[in-house]
Amino acid sequence: MHIQLLPEHIIDQIKAGEVIERPSTLIKEILENAIDAGATKLDLHLIDNGLELISLQDNGAGIDAKELPLAFCRHATSKIDRFEDIYRLNSYGFRGEALASIASVSKVSCESLTFSSFGKISIEGGETLNHYEEQRVHNDTGTKIFIKDLFYNTPVRMKFIQSKTSEKNQIKKILQAFLLEHYDKDFSIKWDQNEKDIYPARTEHKKRIQDVLFAKKDIELRFLETTYDGVHVKIFLSEESSRGNAHKSHFIFVNQRYVREMAIHKVILNTASSLWPEGETGHYVCMISLPSDELDVNVHPNKTVVKFFRLSKILSVISGLIKSHLAPEKFSKRHETSTLNHQTSLLSDAEQSQSREVRYNSIDFSSPSESEKYLNNIHNRGTPVEVGEDSFRILHKTESHFLFTFDQTLYLGSLESLVNFYIRNLLSEVDSEQTSPLLVSRPLEFGRKLSDQELNKIEKFGFELDALDGLTYAVRSFYTPLQIFPYLTILNLLVKSHFKIESINFFKELKTYDPSTLALQDLLSQVNLLTLISQGLVKPVDSHQLKRWYEN
Repeated sequence: MHIQLLPEHIIDQIKAGEVIERPSTLIKEILENAIDAGATKLDLHLIDNGLELISLQDNGAGIDAKELPLAFCRHATSKIDRFEDIYRLNSYGFRGEALASIASVSKVSCESLTFSSFGKISIEGGETLNHYEEQRVHNDTGTKIFIKDLFYNTPVRMKFIQSKTSEKNQIKKILQAFLLEHYDKDFSIKWDQNEKDIYPARTEHKKRIQDVLFAKKDIELRFLETTYDGVHVKIFLSEESSRGNAHKSHFIFVNQRYVREMAIHKVILNTASSLWPEGETGHYVCMISLPSDELDVNVHPNKTVVKFFRLSKILSVISGLIKSHLAPEKFSKRHETSTLNHQTSLLSDAEQSQSREVRYNSIDFSSPSESEKYLNNIHNRGTPVEVGEDSFRILHKTESHFLFTFDQTLYLGSLESLVNFYIRNLLSEVDSEQTSPLLVSRPLEFGRKLSDQELNKIEKFGFELDALDGLTYAVRSFYTPLQIFPYLTILNLLVKSHFKIESINFFKELKTYDPSTLALQDLLSQVNLLTLISQGLVKPVDSHQLKRWYEN
């Protein structure tokens, strides 16, 4: 086979797969273009979740009639002139890929009005059908774009479109993000032939949050704000809470850009835990502003994944802000009481008496020499071990247990208890927005044909299947938070147990899962340690117990 250059229309379709993964990413791109153009009023209409029609009308600055064809060319943009501008962005777009990608996999018509021109263009599958322009003075400006029959010429992409419910949830999440961040703009959104949802411009964030997230009920919101070293943070926290992640509204914005950053998410939930009952979490909206040269958005075409040059500083600012506003003594008292109850129950009366009178020096377990010295001489200590100030640190791990420090106390945990607790929590409240399509579908056999009821339950757990024959199914998508585990095995276990989560010992069944210390550290960072402690899933240990465990 000879090497040859690909034709431009095939290159466009390949590139479109990176930028336009699904209708929600397309909607995000055209909304960003409208806002970059200065629009203050946006009208969106969707039919069949955008597969049949996506239309957007805005009152932005418009595109000059002569430049309309250029706007749909790859790498054509008005946002940057040179590479260095990527690190000084004041706009959403900069790649010049979105419109070209959209035009290559759909049928597009676009009308644009500026103060001096009117233009119209029609494109199908990347081929321009007609272009009209006229130069005359107008009093208004704006753009209308109509996108029909998405992926009509790349039908294989349709196989990766998830269920209508999943796709609609993805679109709703993107729309909610724009509504929340751009509270000062008028939006109208119409689904199919239903009545329009109207969101009038608001003068403050809190009112738009109520409009978008809590329109049907009155929710109390705590507002926190601070500025430090060029980082400005605003956070809204709900006082309402519940268990699990389903139906939770969690939004993070950085420089008005909706992003997904797990480290920030976990810091907010863990630090704000004193606001909610133990084991529960609430809603939050977090807005971060920082110098544009401290943020790299040129990481992925969808631009929801970004790179912070000083993430640790941002995490510290957020953590400090929440702690300073949410009665830190309440947080401290609750944890100390929980820890003390577990800790003293493991000590003799003499040890308890001694621990009340003596405060022992902390051990720096980040130092290998100090750790070794401590473990070698452990029999000489008869009191609970106090450690450094870090939130938690894994010290040692075996095939069945792990030793870690948390809030100056040493804890022993069972891998079996942790893994079962973590997976059961994930599956008890599945967030339908956190599903990922598989680029290559995976075949899976259950030994029998699944009923429609079982397939519906499987979908509720974040998996989507297509029947290949009587016994074999193709897994099209999976629940993203399970990606660190053998998720196909988990799916099989769910079916075999008739979806009774509590009856499955995931740790024993997932025989190939043996997390490294780093993976274990990451796993612990994603759970509420206070909940683990209060439920007795991890227990504080004194030196005698630690010696017995270490010697075994």
